[in-house]
Amino acid sequence: MKQIRHGSVLVAIVCAIICFGCDSLSHRTGFGKSWWAPVPTNGAPAWEIFPQDAKPGEVILSKRNELGLLSNFAPTPFTYRGKRYASVEGFWQAMKFPENENDARAKFAGLNWPYTRAQVEQMSSFEAKRAGDIGSANMKKMGIDWVSFEGKQFEYRPAQPGEHYRLIVEAMRAKVRQNPAVQKVLLATGDLILKPDHKQEPNPPAAWRYYDILMQIRSELRHPQPSLSSETKVHVFRLKPGDDLRESLEEFVRAGKIRAGFIVTCVGSLDGAKLRLADQKDSATFPGKFEIVSLVGTLSPDGPHLHISLADETGKMIGGHLVEGCIICTTAEIVIGEATDLKFSRPRDRQTGFNELEIEKN
Repeated sequence: MKQIRHGSVLVAIVCAIICFGCDSLSHRTGFGKSWWAPVPTNGAPAWEIFPQDAKPGEVILSKRNELGLLSNFAPTPFTYRGKRYASVEGFWQAMKFPENENDARAKFAGLNWPYTRAQVEQMSSFEAKRAGDIGSANMKKMGIDWVSFEGKQFEYRPAQPGEHYRLIVEAMRAKVRQNPAVQKVLLATGDLILKPDHKQEPNPPAAWRYYDILMQIRSELRHPQPSLSSETKVHVFRLKPGDDLRESLEEFVRAGKIRAGFIVTCVGSLDGAKLRLADQKDSATFPGKFEIVSLVGTLSPDGPHLHISLADETGKMIGGHLVEGCIICTTAEIVIGEATDLKFSRPRDRQTGFNELEIEKN
């Protein structure tokens, strides 16, 4: 996030939030008029972009008015994956801090961590940013370019949207959906183009473009995807020794011209397995005999998305993304459901960088 150290803007955020709580939007005549009201520039921080700098059709997400609620700095608590965070900024900056005593960042000699990760998660505004600056400095001393969440490491500033971007989008979405006041302000911006209130580097990484993420969330709120229902047809078949599980499923979909399939159940055994494990680019091979404990996923003409769980001869479990190379040992009894009124496709998703499921009526 952009370097920010001026306490005057913190006061502006707090005042905007207090004002918002005392004077609801539904009773404010000409709500939004203040969003473009000129503010004095003398003595303002060099990083700030002012409300009056907006071009036609734009609005600056200034911390000097109600739009400050949309800032990642704003103290707008939310819960994500069972944990409460005081702000998106606290969520963001905490990723730079060690998760536990076994974390490589905690073990690196000569580093000072004045806060725990849990403490940063409960920070907001400039306090969280200053903690993040300490984290960034320690990352530089270590020579690392990764942060972490729930034990997984990922690149902090990827050229293309990656895991860090996905997490920030989900956290911002949780903030908006769990805070009615934030949601009301965001929807009140209508079709305006949202712009940052601070100067950024040229072509910043996707996660830094919080204004674009907010417009994406605004669109989701205004145009929720309708749920689709369908009549279902059931297919049952069996694979035999030597068959490749994934290849056989793909062939069954092609031969049956199944446009929207899903796994109902599967039981059987494998002679060796090949899986792509979580957050890994390459597949891993596992020799030996395995029982198929479960198989889940969707099937489409564009290809399947399937996860499998397996147990070895000791009962130890492994699981991951099903790829070619899982060979049937004795049998695989498979039940497939087909949503006959729907069509599944898997176009590339800009947010995740992967081919993700899209659903439409046949």
